[in-house]
Amino acid sequence: MSKAKAIKNVRSIPLSRRRHLDNMKLLLSHPDVERIVVDARKFLGLPREGFGQGEGSNEKIQAWYGEMYRRSNEMAETQAGVIKDRLRKGEITDSMAQKRLDLLCEQLPENYLTKTGDRIVKEFKAPANYKNSVRAYIISGVVSAPVLSFSLASPYAEEFPASPPKPATPEFYTKPTNYDLKILKLLMSTSLGGQLPDNPKPIKDIDKKIAIEKMRRNKIVVDEVTRKPHTLTAKDIAENVDDEFGKKTTVSQINEGSRELKDHRGKRFGK
Repeated sequence: MSKAKAIKNVRSIPLSRRRHLDNMKLLLSHPDVERIVVDARKFLGLPREGFGQGEGSNEKIQAWYGEMYRRSNEMAETQAGVIKDRLRKGEITDSMAQKRLDLLCEQLPENYLTKTGDRIVKEFKAPANYKNSVRAYIISGVVSAPVLSFSLASPYAEEFPASPPKPATPEFYTKPTNYDLKILKLLMSTSLGGQLPDNPKPIKDIDKKIAIEKMRRNKIVVDEVTRKPHTLTAKDIAENVDDEFGKKTTVSQINEGSRELKDHRGKRFGK
């Protein structure tokens, strides 16, 4: 490989990562997703904003994992025992017992975390390889995203074992050869390609636009001096955003930015 090609390949990585990182920011700032995340953190005993990435955060996360698995095992042993005991005594039927065991399985903390990540990706039509990043965000509150668009997958096929067989799922863990790329092109020309979402493009000033959107959603604030509530005007929001991001913002840009985010979410996530 020539030096020029090597430099080009290296430079393409940040853009690929930015595409997915911007898309992930857009997804996680969706009001409905924010509510799901808040509920999940409350159920799982996590801090309201996650553990963050400051000093000692990794140790706190590891301690939380240990406690989560302990709680899961305790719930499984205790409550499953109660259900089986009631079945043995004839207080519930086999089908009732199975339904309660299935519900218990879903409510175990370790399964609840997994299912929440799956739910967000499925409900908002996000790329299937976002699941782990969504789960990590629930725990830490730090936004991350896959660096690459691989591996190719048939979205959600594993959740419907009774459905017709899906195409093979190629996963590239090393640099693909020319032959690999030919096979990839062939797969994309079949029905598998039609199931995959478009590769998201970066969104200009997404952090600023999300900040504006949140201010518009929470217009009523308490004045720091008078302690009286008042409603933020478009001019107030523009001034606050200018202070934070250092760019001049007009009232029309505030309205356009909110519409742009809503439009992107509708096209990418279906709502």
